[in-house]
Parts: sequence; structure tokens; C-alpha cells
Amino acid sequence: MSGELQRTVVIPFAPSSGQHQLEIRPDFGFYSDDLVHLLLIPDVGATLTTDVGEARLGNAKILDVAGGVLSFSGGDSAALPLPVDGVPPQFRTLFAFDSKGQGTSAAAHYDPQAFEVRLSRPCTAAVAYTQYKARVRTLTYRPLVQASPAGGAKTTYGVIAAYYQGALVVYPVTPPSLDQGVAVIELYRRVSPKVINADGQFEKPPDYPQVGSYPGKSFVLDVVGSREIERVHEIGFIDTAGHTFVYSPSVDILEPYVGDAYSPTISTKIATLDPEKYPRDLIARARDFIKSKGLGQGL
Repeated sequence: MSGELQRTVVIPFAPSSGQHQLEIRPDFGFYSDDLVHLLLIPDVGATLTTDVGEARLGNAKILDVAGGVLSFSGGDSAALPLPVDGVPPQFRTLFAFDSKGQGTSAAAHYDPQAFEVRLSRPCTAAVAYTQYKARVRTLTYRPLVQASPAGGAKTTYGVIAAYYQGALVVYPVTPPSLDQGVAVIELYRRVSPKVINADGQFEKPPDYPQVGSYPGKSFVLDVVGSREIERVHEIGFIDTAGHTFVYSPSVDILEPYVGDAYSPTISTKIATLDPEKYPRDLIARARDFIKSKGLGQGL
């Protein structure tokens, strides 16, 4: 998405033992009402109060959290993006170095009591984790709407305070807008693979992960402890009013092809819009936009 609706404010003091840090985040998606949709993390029955408007807790929601990489800078613990619900992700140490810069080994596991990933020893390391599920609580906010003397209505957004077992988070609510990524639907994304290891980032070898060699190049990638990840070349969006736009970040060609006339292999992922969730005319416009980009001809 193009951005977040509001920032997540760090809590001023820690929660009680055995609880994940309390926070509020935007709940991106399409909603037909005039409410601001948010997520309370973790799924707890926090007490809510607002200075303006009204905030209400909703139901629990299970999220799919994409896999990623955690960094350890001389310590032995790091936090996942969201608390784990059920089966924890699997971990693989990509590389690890001791305080003297020498390669070392370090195994990672999830500590459900501390809601953290733990290493078998303190070190500087990168640890990959697989996709997992997280449980959060939905939260809605209704701003104050007052009739204006000049006609029409005035809408005022306030601040939400959530309190739970010694933890407090304060969240300023701002009006939804396209620039802030609210009510924007991702239609497609074009990506290419790259590989990272202890030496840096590289274009993906043709026969990776079995072989790290490149045709016509003397360089051979060390595939031990490496990881393949995606880089984004283009993302297409549509908002709930039917406006479409494209995000195209700058993508650098990596070694061993820097300076060469090389084009990475790009694949396209196209979203399927649920007719039970999105209006028929919006789906039709989304399909037309995808086709106009030369994609999804079978839609």
C-alpha cells in the first residue's frame, strides 16, 4: 500500500508479564460504512476511551503474516511483526557472527511466554521465518459529526486511548484518504527474485538453489545459508471510487550483472476480487484496468 492511515504510538510503559506489546494499527481493506477500521494488537479486551467520537471493540480476527527476515545485532532476542496464534513459524539462520566478526552457529526458536524469537547465543545474525497466523481484535472508530451553521456537516476526529493490564496506547485518528492507503485494493504486482546471503544481495542464479553459478560469469554464489526473496517492480491499485494508479519503485540490477544489459525474470501476481465483498461495477473496472496493462487476458 502507499502508506499507513495513522502512526502506531509506542506505549509509555510495559504491559504485564506474559502479554505482547499493546498497539493499534490500521485495518486496510474495503468497508462500505463511514467508520475508521483499526486493529488492536494483541486480541485482548482493552478498555477504550476517546476525547471526541466513539470507539468500540469488535471480534477477533486471524491474520496471515507473510514470512520475512529478523535481524539480531549482538543480542539473543527479537520480536516478530505480530504475536503468533497457534503453530509458530519455522526458523532458519541465514548467517551469524560472534562479537569478533567470526562466523558462528545459532539456532532460533519462538518463546510464547515472552512473545519473542530467541537465539541459542547472543550474536549478530539474520534469521528467516516462514508464514504464520496472528490473532488480533478489530476496533472501529466513529468521528463526531455536527451540523455546520453554514450548511452541511463538520466531522471531527479525536484520539483513542486503549488500556489493558498496565499497558496504555494512545492513537490519534485522522481522516481516511487515498494518499494514506485507506480503502485501496491491490490488483496486481510484478516481481522478480533475488538472493541474499552473508555477502549481500545478488540476482538469482538460473539453477538456484542447487547451483550458484551464472552462465558466462566466473562468479559463483555461495548458496549455503542463502535465501530467495521477491523485489517489487510494479503494483497496481484501485480505490473504492474506481480510481486506478500504479506504484513503480526503482529496482537496481544486482551482481553479477551490474553494468550489463540484463533483464531479470519478472512474474505477475493478479488478485481475485471477491464478488461477495466488492461491488460488481468495481470488479469490472478493476478487470479492465488489469487488461489495459497487458495482464490477465483470461479474466
